Amino acid sequence: MYSRVSTTTCMIYYERTNMKAADAKALASVLRTTKGTILNVDTNDIGDEGFVALVNALSPTITCFYADSNRICDAGAVALADVLRTNTTLTDVNLWGNCIGDAGAFALADALHVNTTVHLNLARNNIFAAAKRALAVHGTRVKI
Repeated sequence: MYSRVSTTTCMIYYERTNMKAADAKALASVLRTTKGTILNVDTNDIGDEGFVALVNALSPTITCFYADSNRICDAGAVALADVLRTNTTLTDVNLWGNCIGDAGAFALADALHVNTTVHLNLARNNIFAAAKRALAVHGTRVKI
């Protein structure tokens, strides 16, 4: 299914497709060659395993990555933070409604000191006061 992703398409859209971690890994295997600018896997079930595979395979043309409601937790957020330290192409990442906790939030807050281009939506996660304060330092670039 994912081997047919166009290498010239503008938007890669797999919202509400019942995608699991294995499917996300299959998509990741072809993602590096795409020229798409938007990747949308909202409202699936990829978890940390699938999210980490996608994050590590992002092509340099992807500017927007939407992965709300996917059971992404701290391991996925930490992987994203690692990528954000060097990827300044991403400008918009939506992780609304996942299960990211303080450890993931602190990792992302730290990465945002290096990456000044990305905007994150982390609303409706499991982030508490201290981690919210660390993210709030970045102002309107972070929605919590």
